Formats: sequence, structure tokens, C-alpha cells
Amino acid sequence: MISRFESLPNEILFIIFCNMSWSELLICFWSLNKRLDLLICSFLSRINNKENSGVVFIQPGLSFKQCHSTLFPLICQSSLSSSIRRMHFDGTYSNSCELINEWLFDNKRKSIRFSNIKSLILTRCLLVKSLIDTLLFLIKHQLDELTLILDKDMTQVLRYPYESSNMEFEAGELVAMFKELIEELFSDKCRLTSLKLDIVCDDYSSHFCQCLKLRNDIHSDLILNSKQIYCPNLRCLHIHINGTFFLENLIQYVPLLEQLIVVSRFSLIYCPRSTSDIKTLIETNGNWFKKVSKLKCFTLKSVVSNDLEFAYLKWLLNNVNHIEQLHIHLQSKDYFKRDEIIWNSIIDANFVYKYCLPDEIINLRQFHFYIISKCKPLKNTNDEIIHSFKIHPFFLNRQWTNVKCFFDPIMSYQYLSSSLTYKMKFNDGFMQIPLWISQSNTRYVWIDLHPSLHLFLEQFNELFPNVFCIKVAMRHYAYFDITKSSSLIMSFEIRKCRLTNIQLRNVTRLDFNPYFHRGLGNTDESIDRNKVRAKLLAHLISMPVQLKDLRIELFEWLLHIIQYASDILRKDALNTVEYAEFYIPSCHRATNEGIHIGKNLVPFLSTYMPQLQTLRLWRSDDFPWTSIRPNFKGGFTSAPLIQRWYKSLQTRESIDEHVSVFEEDLNELVKQLKEFVFLEILGEIHVEKVEPYRAMVQRHFPYSRCNVEVSRLRLWL
Repeated sequence: MISRFESLPNEILFIIFCNMSWSELLICFWSLNKRLDLLICSFLSRINNKENSGVVFIQPGLSFKQCHSTLFPLICQSSLSSSIRRMHFDGTYSNSCELINEWLFDNKRKSIRFSNIKSLILTRCLLVKSLIDTLLFLIKHQLDELTLILDKDMTQVLRYPYESSNMEFEAGELVAMFKELIEELFSDKCRLTSLKLDIVCDDYSSHFCQCLKLRNDIHSDLILNSKQIYCPNLRCLHIHINGTFFLENLIQYVPLLEQLIVVSRFSLIYCPRSTSDIKTLIETNGNWFKKVSKLKCFTLKSVVSNDLEFAYLKWLLNNVNHIEQLHIHLQSKDYFKRDEIIWNSIIDANFVYKYCLPDEIINLRQFHFYIISKCKPLKNTNDEIIHSFKIHPFFLNRQWTNVKCFFDPIMSYQYLSSSLTYKMKFNDGFMQIPLWISQSNTRYVWIDLHPSLHLFLEQFNELFPNVFCIKVAMRHYAYFDITKSSSLIMSFEIRKCRLTNIQLRNVTRLDFNPYFHRGLGNTDESIDRNKVRAKLLAHLISMPVQLKDLRIELFEWLLHIIQYASDILRKDALNTVEYAEFYIPSCHRATNEGIHIGKNLVPFLSTYMPQLQTLRLWRSDDFPWTSIRPNFKGGFTSAPLIQRWYKSLQTRESIDEHVSVFEEDLNELVKQLKEFVFLEILGEIHVEKVEPYRAMVQRHFPYSRCNVEVSRLRLWL
């Protein structure tokens, strides 16, 4: 008997829907019949399944034309608009963040298009005036949950508005509006019950801390006027901040908070405060019970640098000593001063009890900790440290004795945790630290270039069946350890047959030095180092069955693989890559060889990555990757010539010439890569080039969405 698709039970149809993106679901099944339409509405209205519910703009390969011309009208002109309760916009694979206001707000009717939207997630987003206005409306009238994770370049604008924008008044207005948004999030006008706020900057600038600080005058004014000064609905708050100073100011605005998760990026007390002010604060017997009496769960993840920060941590824990659940994740820096006492002590039960718990414990029912400490080889064995918890009265009485401890002799780190469930053992002392979190929860792992790496890779599928990403600590090319890497290559060659059989089934992403920035130096000139690295990369890239995401520090490394290790690279190993990210040298200030590396970009991608959909390029200067700079003789005499030529780039003739070159680059890229939909270039151009580049892109790609700024270009086709 042949069954038709629409006759399948609802349960089976929902399973099928779960394995499709929302765009595929609508394009394939919408309007086939009323039953399927109702099921799709029901499926998209779910909010419990966070990872696959609602309208999610995070999948690669979604084109602007398809999104704007097909999906947007389909949703807005049907019953789907009232069914959608959750939306997620992400700027990784598209300019979808710039569509947020257009999708959410109907300018003609002056109303929100999705009348029942309750959850909104914005990641890697660019804030603009219209979006902030929409957010201000949504948090007051509709949303229950909001996640706001700013793009890194957006934090740069907030820190230094007049250096990051060519329109000073617009940048200043944006900062003022952002401050207003922060204040409204913690005011009596906000109806949010859950908020995740991640707006951490990458440096130690105090300007951003001040940007987050709530206005002190608000508090006094509202008290005088006897108005409600707090957020009456917020129950769950998850914040990523530079330091806990913002938390101290914030706590008085969230009296009904039940769950608080704080991730401090740099250290606990990083802030423009003097040591004496911090010591004075620590000496107070402050207690937050009256401020957040309903708080039940407190989670803190932070770097703790010195004894003063441990004292501050104790003050912080004493303020929330009425909670029922406590989760602490502490990590020391790679170095600390000899006069520091606490980090130099043994990390055992006495340490945890003395420094990681409040002095007075009232309602605590659940306690989890994870401590990473840079230290010398342990005087006490792991068994002795574990045993300390079994004899300590506090942990013994509560049966909190299931503790795991491990010392990594390679990296000189001690790991102590109350929730680790697995410890790996390898020959030759190889052990990679983040790997020993429970395998069932691990989504990515870091590996170091150790001679015993092959032992780990041979067991990878069994040990970590759910890992999709491997990050390789290659370090910067200038410090690439050729001796250690050569020994690793030798071990690979000895086990060549066994390594050939390694097929990483679920790994779809590889990161080789994924900490990208615009200021990378010139290319490496050591041929021996390049050859060793190329062979190593060829081995590792060949192991995933289906590699879709490749993030590698330098584009030149990919060229070296083809030049020096093509016999090692598995055939079609790069053929399935859909996302690529790397740095290309300056087309103005690099060496004569370096400025011409970019000309290999499109030929390489079209040959080895024909399925590429998203490309992110990091540059130290201009957006075009084809250089028109003349070659200069090497030596000290070339520097003045290069500098003089660089100054000439602001002339009208030079700008017109670069616009023409950039147009050819973009046209060739789109022509050769049939699946390509999104390009992001992070560089630095003169302000005079912004408008000519924007006009060229809009003229050449009229059915696209582009964003051109001094520091970036985004093109969504």
C-alpha cells in the first residue's frame, strides 16, 4: 500500500520538520493543504525547543533575494505572522540584522507585524536608530525574553564613537540611544522576564564600562518623586561584562530576580576604581538579601588574578548567601606574582570552602565548582586532593564528595571540578584540558600540537560523538614550534595507514588560530616552517568526513598546502566547505610578495571550495584583495616610497581606480562561486572611499543588501 506524505501522522511530520530549516519548511510545504499549514503554524509557534523553533536567521546559504522576495511576503501575507513567537537574527552568515526592523515593524500601520512574538535573539548585530526604537517598543509591550549580543565592531563604536564613524552626530546619537536602551531594560517600563546581555569589548578600555553604568542621577530623582525604580518582571538575568562594577550598580534594579548568571570577561574587579576604594567596599558587611530576596540561583564565571580579587569574591558571595544554588567557575591567569598567597596554595577542599563559599551558608542546597589554576607540579597527588573532600565536614555532611582532579603536566594546569564525569588517559602524557568536561555536553574541543596527538584522534569518534568543532592551537606563525610539529608529522607518517582510516564523522568545523584581528603582520618567510605547517594542516583537514566550516589564520597557509603537501591532502577534502574565514595581507603596505597573495583568492576558492556560501576576510587596510601598488626595491629605502604611495590613495584618481579594481574582484568572486551569498570584509579604508564603494556595490548588485563602513563591508546577495 502506498501512503501519501500528507497522510503521515502528526508526530512523524514534526520529526521531519525538526530536520529542516524554517525557510526550507515554508518553501517545500506551505500552501499544499490546510492540515499542513496548521501543522507548520503550530511548529513555528513553539518556544520550548530553543534551538529549532520560530524564525531563525542563522543558517548559511540563505540569500537576500530568497529572504526578501519570497519568505518575507509569504509570512506577512498569511496566518504565519500571528503564529510566530520566537525570532533569531544573526549576522554571521548574512545581513539579516539589518532586516530586523523591516521584518518586525510595519511603518505604514505603525505597529509590530508579529503580534504574538515573545522571544527575540539578536547575535552579532549592528545597532541602528530604527532598531533601538523597535527594541524600546518591544520590551515595553510584547517581549518576555530578549538576548542581545553585540557585534565586536559595534562595541568599538560605543567605546570610541567619533573615531569609528564618519558621521560624528550619528555616532553620538547612537551612543545616547544605546544608554537609553540599557536604562529602559532595567526600568519599571520593561516587561521582560528573561534577559541575556552580552556587550563585552575586547580591550581594557574604561570608556565601555562607563557606557554601561546606569545614570546615578536617575536613582536620586526617582526616589524624590517616589516612583518605581526597578524592573518588576525580570526573573532571569544572564550578563557578560568586563567587570562586576556594573553588577553592583545593577542589583538594586532587579528585586524580583530568581536566577543570576554573571560572566566577567577579564577579571572580577577590572574597572576604573582605585585599590583603596575596593578595599573599603570589601570591608563593608553589605548584604543583598533586601535587594534580591527572591534570588535562588547564582552563577559566576570569571578570571581571578590576585588575592584582592579573592577578597572581593568573598564579599560578593557573602552578599548572596541566602541563595539555594551556587555555581562557581574560576580561572587564574597564566602568571601571577610570587607575593600572591591564595593561588600559590593547594587547591583542595579547604581552598574551596575558604574562598569559594560565603562565610555564612543559609539555604544552599546545590553547589558546583570548576577551578582552573596555573601552577607548578603538584606536591599533593590527585588522590590526596580528592580525598580531602571526603574527610572535610562540610562536603561530607552534604555528600558533595564526588570531585574530580587532574594535573596537566604539559600545560601546567590543575583542574578541579565537582561535575566532571570523565577523565581521558593517553600515552606520553598527552591531555588536552577542555576535553574532560562530560562528553555528552561537549560541542567543541581544543587540541595542542603534541607528538601524541594521533592517539587522541584515533579515539575521537568514540570519546566525543557530539563534538562538531575542533580548535587547533597553532599559535602565531612567528612562534610556530617547528621542532615539536616536525615530531608530530613523523608520528603521522609512521602511522600513515591508520591515520588514513581516521574519519571524523561529526566534525564539520576546523579552527586553526581562530582569534582573528585586522593587525596581523607580514607573511612568514621561513620555507621550512611553511612546509611543516602545510603537511600538518593537510593531515588534519583531510580527517573530517564533511568539512563545512574552515577558519584558518592566514590564507597563505592554504596556498602552502597545495604547494608543499598536495599529496597528503585528501582529494576533495575542501570541496564541501561552505564557510571560510582567514586573513589576507595588506594590499598597500605588505612586502612585494605579500601584496599579490590576494590575486590567488578567487582561483583557489573556485577550484578547491566550489560550494562556498560565506566568506569572511580580515584585512589591515583596503577592501580589494587585488593590489595595484607598484613593487619597490627591498631595504630601508622602500619604506619612504611605500609611505608616500599610501598617502596618494586619498586622491580622486586613486579612489576611482580602486573602485574599479574592487568591482572586478567582487564580480569575479560572485561569477566563479555559484552558491555564494554573503561576503564580509573587515579592514580599514579612508572615509572618502565609503560612498564610492557603496555606490559601486549597489549599482553592480542591485538586488542585494550591502553595508559599507570605514571598518567593514557586508554584501548579502
